[in-house]
Amino acid sequence: MTEATKKAFPSDPYAVPNHCRRYVDRVAIVTGAAQGLGRVTAKRLAEEGARVVIADLQEDKAAATARDLSKETGQPMIHASGDLSKREVAQDLVKRTMDKWGRIDCFVGSAAYQARLPFLEFPDAEQQKSVDANVWSLVRPLQEILPVMMQQKYGRVITVGGLAFERGLPWHSFLAGVGKGSVVGLTTTLAGEFGAFGITINCVSPAGMESYNDGTADSMAGGRDPRSGVPNATPEQIKRYLGDRDDGPGMNPVGRGRCHPTEVAAVIAFYGSHEASFVTGQLIKVNGGSDML
Repeated sequence: MTEATKKAFPSDPYAVPNHCRRYVDRVAIVTGAAQGLGRVTAKRLAEEGARVVIADLQEDKAAATARDLSKETGQPMIHASGDLSKREVAQDLVKRTMDKWGRIDCFVGSAAYQARLPFLEFPDAEQQKSVDANVWSLVRPLQEILPVMMQQKYGRVITVGGLAFERGLPWHSFLAGVGKGSVVGLTTTLAGEFGAFGITINCVSPAGMESYNDGTADSMAGGRDPRSGVPNATPEQIKRYLGDRDDGPGMNPVGRGRCHPTEVAAVIAFYGSHEASFVTGQLIKVNGGSDML
């Protein structure tokens, strides 16, 4: 997609440029990195000097992302594909990384599956897919990566949560309640368990975000676009459970509805840097102040 044909989004004026070089000689793994926030984060870390592993379920797209971002940033990248909720896939991810670069400094768990359906009408298959993508695709890689970081006596882990599970919003039963709620709980638990090894583990929770605004023509990472194939509540379901209630993204003290993904990636980049050495078990909300403290 050329700059001339790239679709414009309301948050474009707020894209955050990078002026840091905190990841020189560092190795980072980013899951869900073929599109959306994962892709934007991978680019940010590479711009700061990281060698990046693009991990994603979509093999062709992961390979293309690694190739394109390597060309854009001048940094070496490799890709690893497969369902990270499967232990053998997570083991292969770590083996590929260690065989290539011999260390893992930073892990960003950005993989997610964002089906939004009423709790009473959420098919079993979609429930299982949500739990696998939002919980097990984080747990399995961490079970393989944390021993490496323990050996190194250094590591940075950043999980990606969400705010919906705190607010009681509808349509988030398995995305937020089981998925993102579990991510936040896992973050604090592991931070307490692995801090003595020089490993920090923190969570970034974006609010409304134009997650598909990543410079690619076909990225539907946000899951709300019907072309994504991800199920979402129909107008009839919304009317049945909510009546005329409107739960769309609202304004906040900053004065706009959605953030730009680079604004989230900038926070992730701090958490993943050596500078965040005394910050662990924390949740930071990138939401323009719609929730405070």
